[in-house]
Amino acid sequence: MGLSHKDFFNVSQEKQEEVWNQLSEHERFLVRCSTPPGTNTKSIPCNSCKHRVEKKCKAFPDGLTGEIITRKTNDPYGECANKIFYEKK
Repeated sequence: MGLSHKDFFNVSQEKQEEVWNQLSEHERFLVRCSTPPGTNTKSIPCNSCKHRVEKKCKAFPDGLTGEIITRKTNDPYGECANKIFYEKK
């Protein structure tokens, strides 16, 4: 059994990128759902991108790693991969 979303919130922000990769897809979903609105968190536009279809992304077919999440958080509208950029659905 892997790390839970509750464990994720007990890790320092500096370590969360590393821990993100240890979460299952379901636990990642729970982290996103459990983040309180209005908190000082950045978000990525991936969930509203036309290139993301049924939890799969054309730019990242192997999934979104912690490194990718960090990069897209810092530069949400920069190139994702393979000359694909965010485009709102």
